[in-house]
Amino acid sequence: SSSDAIIEWSMSNNDYMGFNVTWGTSANFNPNVSPFIDVSTTTNYHFTGLTPNTTYYVKVQTDCGGGGVSEWTDAFAFTTSCELVSTLPYMDNFDTYGTAYDAFPNCWNYISTFTDYPPTLSTLQNLFNKFIC
Repeated sequence: SSSDAIIEWSMSNNDYMGFNVTWGTSANFNPNVSPFIDVSTTTNYHFTGLTPNTTYYVKVQTDCGGGGVSEWTDAFAFTTSCELVSTLPYMDNFDTYGTAYDAFPNCWNYISTFTDYPPTLSTLQNLFNKFIC
């Protein structure tokens, strides 16, 4: 969703006491200075309160018991979905975004196909109906 995510992992053996999970928004974040969550012996974690349309990087560490821990895993990434438009009617004429293909903000698609030229009102209406949030 736009504000939560569930991650899962598996272990090939039962030689562990639990797991630690840490995350950041940069692919090369340092797990040793980031806060981590002790998720006990479950092999999943439910993140809540996340920011929409944001990529998060997660690392997991095994708690081996007796104060020993494994190395952190390589980071794996997930991206939260875009926030839904909840206030209707929603208006944006997109004049401030420019005309390049990648000029629109994330979560919006640029569709540049017209069936007639110059565009008529019905063509423009069809174009704006195709914007996907």
